[in-house]
Amino acid sequence: MKYLLTYNESFGSEDKLQSLLQKFGKSVDTKKLFEVLKPYKEKLRKLAAKYTIDGKIDAGLIERDIKRFGLSTNEGLGDNIVLLLVRLINLPINLVRIIFYFFKNMWEEADWAKGLQTFIAAIMIFILSFYVYQVGEHAMNGISVGIINTEVEFIPEHEETTTHYYTDSDGKQQSYTTTETIPDTWKTDVRASNGRIESWKTTDHNTGVNAHKEDVVRKTEEWDWEATKEYGEKMGGGFSGGGAGQSY
Repeated sequence: MKYLLTYNESFGSEDKLQSLLQKFGKSVDTKKLFEVLKPYKEKLRKLAAKYTIDGKIDAGLIERDIKRFGLSTNEGLGDNIVLLLVRLINLPINLVRIIFYFFKNMWEEADWAKGLQTFIAAIMIFILSFYVYQVGEHAMNGISVGIINTEVEFIPEHEETTTHYYTDSDGKQQSYTTTETIPDTWKTDVRASNGRIESWKTTDHNTGVNAHKEDVVRKTEEWDWEATKEYGEKMGGGFSGGGAGQSY
């Protein structure tokens, strides 16, 4: 895992943060964690937009919100961390508990009080890196032309409701909900000649209804990259020169 980080705002424990991220990278089952996170990729995208500057995660912005939200004195330390993460990443509490236990055993309870903010910031950065790294890698190596690899899935227009949490001027937790209308969407996987596979989607009706498995398709403004599923022979999951443009 590569961490695209910046410290545009002051960050109190840069060395400790880097040490924790290295520890997480060696110890966390990233494949299993990212499988847990995959259904929430759109929420991660919105969260990443909040905490990134010029394509890099700003650790200072994360630390600012950790301090702003604060910790409850009515819960145990582990529950405190879970509740704070719920407010920061806006995912269901049961999911956040699962995420937290990927990291819990890597930090001695006796040390939590000393570096709690840094520990929470490291979890946030580790989670956000799942999305931010993929976006950066795609910009370098993304498919420009490929073959539709799966049947095109149609998802009718629908509404998605999100609950947001914040702390009011009295220090009390408040929440509000927003509803977003998601238009008709067509999704499919696209395969490049080097074996790279990406998920693409479109909300353009003509593009969607005329796309079929085994068609040659080009990356245009009508198609949006959603995720990279397999990196292909030349990419290896890392940043390398050149894109995945092929001729068919």
